[in-house]
Amino acid sequence: GSTSRLRRIEGAVGGVEQIATVVAKQIQLFGETPAAAEQYLSVMNKLSDTTAATAVEISSFLSKFTIAPTLKIAQEEAAAWGATFVSLGQNASDSATRMQSAYAMVLKGSKDTDGAINGLFEGNSKMAAQLEQLAGRSIEQAKSYSNLAREAIGKDANEAMKLFVTTLSEVESSSERAEIAFKMFGQVGARSILTLIPELPKLSDAAKEAA
Repeated sequence: GSTSRLRRIEGAVGGVEQIATVVAKQIQLFGETPAAAEQYLSVMNKLSDTTAATAVEISSFLSKFTIAPTLKIAQEEAAAWGATFVSLGQNASDSATRMQSAYAMVLKGSKDTDGAINGLFEGNSKMAAQLEQLAGRSIEQAKSYSNLAREAIGKDANEAMKLFVTTLSEVESSSERAEIAFKMFGQVGARSILTLIPELPKLSDAAKEAA
């Protein structure tokens, strides 16, 4: 039950009072009911047990990743991103800021960002088909892959970002990959994305644990 989970992660967080504060913040941020506390504690417990991230670090990521509820990214999905970035040696708060920036760049769009997205998917027909499926529209209907990318974020922001990162990982040249990432996500967002690319299985593992 929730009491046993509190005890298991108490050492990592620093006391029941701090856990209660952390849980209350997350429920407020994600617009959940108090019943979500049990699920949140379960996710914290699983990820702190199976990744290098502590409950405090995961919570720090979530508290800064304030765009998640707006994009309808589930709490456990956001927690998996946070645990993965921390496991890769990144600061939880910084990586949340970078992820927010990455989403914002794609959603805002620019000549460089849209050009990078269009080039990336024009060069990978398999991933382009997945993007169309996720967005629920064809490239003919959307007119560009950058439009499809924004529509995909609107449909499923979590899966859209995973698709972007996976597609980038298939660019063979590391210098070309970095150039695309910086144009697509901006200098801030690209830092976390490029760190994640060689370690994509860690994100998948964390997501399974958090589910």
